[in-house]
Order: sequence, then structure tokens, then C-alpha cells
Amino acid sequence: MALRALAEMVLPRGHLVLAYAEFFGDPVMATLIAVLIAIFTFGLNRGRSMDEVMGTIIDSIKIIAMMLLIIGGGGVFKQVLVDSGVDKYISGMMQESNVSPIFMA
Repeated sequence: MALRALAEMVLPRGHLVLAYAEFFGDPVMATLIAVLIAIFTFGLNRGRSMDEVMGTIIDSIKIIAMMLLIIGGGGVFKQVLVDSGVDKYISGMMQESNVSPIFMA
């Protein structure tokens, strides 16, 4: 991703290398490449079987998926408060109080 940013600053628009930098610098592609390299270097290259490597990946995904669900639920709750107008009611109610914003959260 850093090479993509550097290529965008240095190369003119329409340059052939810029197209490749944009493709490989896309966050999804960069993450995919990093995962594939990690599977090889930290798994297969160290003598682990593909079943062991996939077991490690499955354990990692379980933890990450739970965190994403919690974060997504918080975002949905925020949007419900905004769409219903409750956010303006709460901010109007708390504007005149001396309660710390950290405590309100």
C-alpha cells in the first residue's frame, strides 16, 4: 500500500506501472498477498502440514469474527439512535449538565 501511495505521487496519470501499483496496493489485495506469504513462510516453510496451518487460520478467524460482530453491532446501534432522533435528544439533555463525556459514554 505504501508503494501505491509513492507511485501515485511520483508517476504521471496513465502510466503502466501505476495500474499495477493500484491493483496490488488495494487493501484487499495487499491483505491477501500478506496472508499467502504468511501461510508459506510461517507454516509450510517451517514443516507444518496444510491441516495444521488451516487450523491456526480457523482459530484466528473465530476471534476476529467475534470482534467484527461486536463492532458492527455498535455501529448499527449508533445509526438507530441517529435515525430515530434520540441522539439530538440525548445531546440536548446532557448539554447543560456537568457530567463528564467519558462517564456519559
